Amino acid sequence: MKVFLCHQSESKPFVRELAYKLKLVGIDSWVDEAEIGPGESIIRRIGEGIQEECDALIATISPLALDSGWVKEELDLGKYAEITRDGFQLILILVEGVEPHQLPAYLAGENHILWEGHELTGEADFDHPAYGRIIRRLYDAHDRPSMDSAAMDMRDLLEKFLRYLYAVGGLPVRNLGWKQPQ
Repeated sequence: MKVFLCHQSESKPFVRELAYKLKLVGIDSWVDEAEIGPGESIIRRIGEGIQEECDALIATISPLALDSGWVKEELDLGKYAEITRDGFQLILILVEGVEPHQLPAYLAGENHILWEGHELTGEADFDHPAYGRIIRRLYDAHDRPSMDSAAMDMRDLLEKFLRYLYAVGGLPVRNLGWKQPQ
């Protein structure tokens, strides 16, 4: 599974951390700085990312993102993919300072996730209940890590399963000593 991370540049620290945390539970992320190479068309790569490479779009909606032309274009593509592609998900994370009534009319009916107490310039709290809701939404639409997967060895499978349980609030994995690489 791969998700497109839509954001305004002020949210970059949060988005980098979110991409890392998603990877821990087996979810790859499409982030502009990693996916768009020198000389490549930004518009074409974003379109390919949303329409062809990803199974979901997670949009971090901040007050500045509401006025961003790039975010609006990515949300338009995400909404189109949600309508035309079976199983594609559009997940909106509303950060502090954004109210649901501020969203564009075509997104007003979307089920959003509130991430309160979050500062976009600092490290996000991934013990926050909203993080577990994101993981559950993604895995509810796609396959959760399963015990009958022959493609994974048992250690990788167990690690993904434990991280999934932690992400949805079922296990205190942070006490096992797994840390983000420097």
